Amino acid sequence: MFASQKYLLLNISSQSLGSWIFGSITLLFLMGCFIFKRRKIHIWQERLLAFICAISSGLFAFFFTGRIFLAIEYELPQKATLTIQATGGLAIFVLVLFWWFKASASPTSKIPSIPPNPTDEKLISALVSQSEVKGQLQFEINGLKRQLSKAIERIKELEAKGQYKQAYQAIEDVRKSGDMAKLQSLLIEDRDRHQNEMIQRNREIAAVAYLRGNIDVAENAIDEILKCLPDDPFAINQKGHINRTLGKLKAAHNSFSRMLNAAVERGDKISESVALSNLGSIYMTQNKIGEAEELYCKALEISMDQKDVEGQAYDYCNVARIYRERKEFQKAIDFFRKSLKLSKITKDQHLQAAILGNIGICYESLGNLSVAEKMYSKALGMEKEIGFKRAIADTLHCLGSLYLTQNRLTDAITTLKKSLETAKAMGYKSCMSKAYTGLGLTYLGLREINEAKKMHKESLKIESELNSKEGMARQYFNLGVLYSEQGDIKTAKESTAKAYILYQDIGKPEMAEYIQKRIEELNFPPD
Repeated sequence: MFASQKYLLLNISSQSLGSWIFGSITLLFLMGCFIFKRRKIHIWQERLLAFICAISSGLFAFFFTGRIFLAIEYELPQKATLTIQATGGLAIFVLVLFWWFKASASPTSKIPSIPPNPTDEKLISALVSQSEVKGQLQFEINGLKRQLSKAIERIKELEAKGQYKQAYQAIEDVRKSGDMAKLQSLLIEDRDRHQNEMIQRNREIAAVAYLRGNIDVAENAIDEILKCLPDDPFAINQKGHINRTLGKLKAAHNSFSRMLNAAVERGDKISESVALSNLGSIYMTQNKIGEAEELYCKALEISMDQKDVEGQAYDYCNVARIYRERKEFQKAIDFFRKSLKLSKITKDQHLQAAILGNIGICYESLGNLSVAEKMYSKALGMEKEIGFKRAIADTLHCLGSLYLTQNRLTDAITTLKKSLETAKAMGYKSCMSKAYTGLGLTYLGLREINEAKKMHKESLKIESELNSKEGMARQYFNLGVLYSEQGDIKTAKESTAKAYILYQDIGKPEMAEYIQKRIEELNFPPD
């Protein structure tokens, strides 16, 4: 007597359900391939593809047969027998999987790895001695040996990372014939790959450091890029911005001019527009408003022709600054709002914060101080959120100046000192000058004349470095007022006369006329 039993483990005859099963498994493994993919196919990836191929084959077999069947049958107890039966899609799945792994295990498909070779040290000595120049010192020869040894080890590392054929052949060529051509080619390829990674890392470092106000870090990163790629557009542009921030306007102008010429040469209209805007900003810093306006308008025209929304946002902002400088405040506000609308489309928070601050300046100039303070505070909050230190320094200066206008002198000094501290930390000279000026005017309001003179002298020093004639004229005039307050009429006249000459030079007759009246008053001081 014996018992025969049969257990049905899986019997699916629904094509829809089978499709869901095989399709889901295939999708999961395909996702695995993409998530964990590398340049070279490793053994685990090969097996993964084998499994996917087998599942796909099983799925097609199921479509043809309409069945997936797996059963185990055994007989007890005298003569134990075990039978496994598979048909349809499951049978094809097992068959394809078995075939794939058998093929991948074949010795003919296996790429050999580089075996250790105890004679490599002798080989290195032989290669160096064959190539050495007569009269070379022994320590120099030893250095060559060390570097060649490291080169061979690096190629072995490449082999271990999956670059089998090239690495294996390069080492074999060196060992068999002393030919280092493939070795050299692979080392160059590896160097270039690492160099590209290094350049990209430095681009990222420069961008983050500049926005955080770490100008030294940003400059070092840019210099590293320029060592490898002297004509890199990003690096040239960013070098210009760094130099402008540091007050090196001539160097900044050279960088932006170089960027402009390169853009025109290769027909890159968007880069041309950016370069024009940057050059315009140099002229704005130098108070050359006419030159700045010409370049800003050219940049805006190009951005509009190219339908460059981001470029238009910046260009409208720049044109608005021209109107603000010309005291056409309502027109400036209109252009700033156009820029703000576009910057919201591009989600450029840095530009949005800058625009809010500029709108605040316009409202302050129009006498609407409450709206101005609201704009400054909103801009400052956004700038702190994104960590834009340069903009933080500017907005703190604007708030401090507003407090001075409102005769909140203690708040003005506190805020202006914060602006100065932030600007100093990043070498932002134009903002430092403005903060010194604000502090000087505030100390004058407190009747601390000597402190006020110190502040204006510091500002004058920076304006001279920036070659800003209008900025220098303002400081000479302010110092003239302070010397007059102390009764030093002679020095006051000398300082005010310098302001008069500078205003004449830059073509501001209305200011020169005002200064002339001030000089006449100093000639006949009241009793």
